[in-house]
Amino acid sequence: MKNLENVRKLWKKRKKRKTLWKQRKRAGRKLWKKSKKRKRM
Repeated sequence: MKNLENVRKLWKKRKKRKTLWKQRKRAGRKLWKKSKKRKRM
């Protein structure tokens, strides 16, 4: 079960990455702080 969850999370991250690149240029550091917190969880 853990493997399935990890795969789903990876796919979500990949999908987000495409949209995040556009947002990152606008938001800059705010988005970076949010994503770093998620990785630690």
